[in-house]
Amino acid sequence: MYQHNNGLTLRKVTRGDLDHLLRIRSDGWHGFHRTLLLNADDQERWYEGLGRDDVVLVAEREGNPLPTWTRDALIPGEQLRVGVFNARLDRDNRSVAVSWGVFEEYRGKGYGTKLVQAGVDFCFEMHDAYRLECEILATNVPSSKVAEKAGFRREGTRVEAVHRLDERLNSDIYGLLRPDWRRRGSVPRNKVKILNDRGPCDRAEDAGVGR
Repeated sequence: MYQHNNGLTLRKVTRGDLDHLLRIRSDGWHGFHRTLLLNADDQERWYEGLGRDDVVLVAEREGNPLPTWTRDALIPGEQLRVGVFNARLDRDNRSVAVSWGVFEEYRGKGYGTKLVQAGVDFCFEMHDAYRLECEILATNVPSSKVAEKAGFRREGTRVEAVHRLDERLNSDIYGLLRPDWRRRGSVPRNKVKILNDRGPCDRAEDAGVGR
């Protein structure tokens, strides 16, 4: 797990998340580049097809009940899924293509910003990335604002690149370089917990958040 100081925890996707991730696609289809209708079988094939360079992280926040102390240990509170952060690694070039989605009930409440902030820090810290990039539909203003808050800069536009409901839509390319991330103030190690079952660790694979 990757516990960010903004209150979100990132963990590797499991088969038990698939129905929930399908809901993101169904609720927010208008913000995605592809509008294929997916079902449970499609999700299963997608999950089985994930490779070593496909990192899919589920973001969670602590819900109710709150953590409680027993005589012997701290019992954690319930973890609630907020969204998903996807990262496609290009290890040769230290580049990562990212995307994200937030569950409908958490949209417009600042969780998109937190999700992308945590995902960006994860990629730079745990995978030693030099460049992150994402592609956002020009009509998806909320995602564009989230990307810019996280430090991404718009680098260009793929004009009329996406066909959607008899329309041709522009798609904007955003990038964020490691030096710019550092200048914005990277997250100090002592403010991020990278954990596995045995305690703190330093690599994504050891933390159970890489494939």
